[in-house]
Amino acid sequence: TGRFTTGQDAIPQSSRGQFRVPSTDATSRPGAHAVQGPGISVAGDSANVDAGNMTVQEADSQNVDIPTAFLVEDDDDATAKDIVRAVETRRMMSRRNIICVAIAIIILVTGVVLGVVFGLTKPDSDTDTADFATTPKSHTRLSLLNLIVSESESYSDGGAAAVTDPGSPQAAAYEWVWEDPNLATYSDSRIMERYALATLYMSTQGSAWNNKTGWLSYDPTISECAWAYVDCKFSNRVETIIMEKNNLVGTLPVEIFHHLTNIFELSLSNNIGLSGTLHEDLGTGLGWFRLHDTMISGTLPDMAFRRLTKLRSTHLYRNQLSGSIPSSIYNLDDLQVLRLNANDLTGSISSEIGKLLNLESLWLSGNRLTSSLPTELGELFRLDTVYLHRNDFDGAIPTELGRLKKLKDITFEGNAFTGSMPAEMCDLRVINVNRLVTDCRAASTHYMSCDCCTSCCRDGKRCVDP
Repeated sequence: TGRFTTGQDAIPQSSRGQFRVPSTDATSRPGAHAVQGPGISVAGDSANVDAGNMTVQEADSQNVDIPTAFLVEDDDDATAKDIVRAVETRRMMSRRNIICVAIAIIILVTGVVLGVVFGLTKPDSDTDTADFATTPKSHTRLSLLNLIVSESESYSDGGAAAVTDPGSPQAAAYEWVWEDPNLATYSDSRIMERYALATLYMSTQGSAWNNKTGWLSYDPTISECAWAYVDCKFSNRVETIIMEKNNLVGTLPVEIFHHLTNIFELSLSNNIGLSGTLHEDLGTGLGWFRLHDTMISGTLPDMAFRRLTKLRSTHLYRNQLSGSIPSSIYNLDDLQVLRLNANDLTGSISSEIGKLLNLESLWLSGNRLTSSLPTELGELFRLDTVYLHRNDFDGAIPTELGRLKKLKDITFEGNAFTGSMPAEMCDLRVINVNRLVTDCRAASTHYMSCDCCTSCCRDGKRCVDP
């Protein structure tokens, strides 16, 4: 077949005919000749080629511009059909290349956009994790001691002095950290977390725990996040410790509150050998704090609860706590569950309790609380459980409690209330209340008339159905 020099617009198949390029044109070649076909005649040498095209006169007198590039060299088999097919093939290849380039551009732009989006929305915890895991510090024995001392100076319980006491759990924890063969690979923040966990182990006779899997391991493949009862839910930092019924014996070290800066849930309940007092520094991040059924004693530290602004639930029942309920507890806006029952608390319930608008469960039974109930209790519209039995409350039961439409359980027995159960409370009994108890049995020292109670007791004991 004949060859041509470029892929410009092809001659339509319906316009095949005879054409000739004058030999005097700069683009003609020796041996070029006309391609014969029916239906077209060319005005010979008079065709205009100056602009790079020649004019073809069709049978119907229409002019068609044909590029002079369509020069057919000597080949008896060349036809206009061959020229058209070659041109179309080249045109298809050109279009295909354009499409491929366009697709590549789209993929590139999409990748850039996704990279920017994911870069901007990367969670903060990822940044913390990177700093936590990839910023190692090389320490000498003295610089490690200085690090722990400096990080411990901001709290008074234990702290810097304990680290230098050879017989203290803090000193033992420091020695364990120093002997870690992987110490040089840890950032300072991770060193302090491991030190805090080691202090908990040393303070509560960790060697006698029921389960101590992984604890104090130097194996680099076993992170402290994999130690028994420890969890790092969203990062490589300790976030929860739920260690119940694990035979902890000893005192609760302040280090776990101060140095585990990401911890939001701590439960060391049902460890009857756990003793000591609650520290003034319980950290700032706890949302769930459960420490019931232990031998913890002393008062509820006002300063500690002043800092626990994120606290949602605290279970400190069945301990040996004494003193009054600190005013800082009434400022915990997010508090939903307050369980201080079965202790030795004294004083009264402040009217400030009306500020706990998110409170759902209030357990104060089994203490020595006194005075009358504040009417502000009736403003806590989310309350569904209120246990006040076996205290020394007196006076009349406030009618405002009848506004607690979500209330299901409320107990008054074992107090010194007077009068009769308000009609507003009996209305709740019809609506939603499943348990309404007071001293409505005959011969009670502080008898209260109640026609709607689910149980009637005698001085807080021997309760029976009415």
